[in-house]
Amino acid sequence: MDDSLPTARERLLLDRIRLGESSHLGFKAVLFAGAKPKGPDRKTLADELAAFANADGGVLVLGVDDKSRGIVGIPEDRVPQVVTFVRQVCTDSLEPPLHAAIEPLRLPASEGGKRAVVQVRVRRSLFAHRSPAGYLHRVGDEKRRMSTEYLARLFQQRSQSRLIRFDAQAVNEADIDSLSEDLWQRFRTARTGDARDGLVTKLRMARRDRERALRPTVAGVLMASQDPREWLPNAFIQAVAYRGADIRPAGRSRTYQLDAADITGPLDIQVDRACRFVARNMKVAAFKDMGRTDRPQYDMTAVFEALVNARRPSRLLRTWLEDSAEDVRGPHRAVFARVHSERHHARASGASSVRPQ
Repeated sequence: MDDSLPTARERLLLDRIRLGESSHLGFKAVLFAGAKPKGPDRKTLADELAAFANADGGVLVLGVDDKSRGIVGIPEDRVPQVVTFVRQVCTDSLEPPLHAAIEPLRLPASEGGKRAVVQVRVRRSLFAHRSPAGYLHRVGDEKRRMSTEYLARLFQQRSQSRLIRFDAQAVNEADIDSLSEDLWQRFRTARTGDARDGLVTKLRMARRDRERALRPTVAGVLMASQDPREWLPNAFIQAVAYRGADIRPAGRSRTYQLDAADITGPLDIQVDRACRFVARNMKVAAFKDMGRTDRPQYDMTAVFEALVNARRPSRLLRTWLEDSAEDVRGPHRAVFARVHSERHHARASGASSVRPQ
């Protein structure tokens, strides 16, 4: 396969860039002073991100010239500094801090080959964010300061939005055609007579946004799209089976990862594949009391409960298998659930204890 050819996802982003900046897309070239980014500066970047968050969300691509729309790129050895810089701006320069999905990508340049860029995806926030220039929002390809009346209304709307469950919120970057027909059709029953729009709305897979356009919800993207990562970059499960009880290598010459997989697809398929990963990599003891009796290392009911109870659309889940326990973890190794491996029973922390049959 030719790596210089753009993927379908890259072509979609390139097409949007060629059309120019909009209410949901912006881009900036990145300049450096030594090893540190100097342009856009911290204040400008904070204003751009806050304007997206205070409107309907959007994507900011760093490494694209905002005048020529050309892919100027970022030196690959400096991409980590840009990612760190964006993360610091989201945390330190906005009030309240903003959660954004920061993802390095390679895009084809007009001169040939691919160049690194950093895509910052900002969702419509549940809060009104103040940046160094005040309270801004995105209007077309510009950011503008909100009037006192508009800001008061925004505070009122966002306080009401926090009453809506996360999985019921609309994903403004997607449209209703982003849902795969074969995936939402599987929830249709013999008694269902609704057309697509009515059915996905009743299933809470779609809802109307402020402009009354029908948008997929987080639940809809997770359950009825082939790859939810297109809109929710962390919506996959990273599974790793380790040798022994230490996740760090005991020695360079020794293989410490026995198996690993990034599990993607619709959410129910992810959970099924993650359970299969655990079943494939766990130990199974055998006893011959009255005939052969197999005793798996983990109770699969407890594994299923741990995965489902810990799953959140905005989190990257990591399933780590060790000799003594299975951990379901998120970013920064926070443990969301644990399935213990014991001789007489298995249990999922945070879920009901499940004894093997």
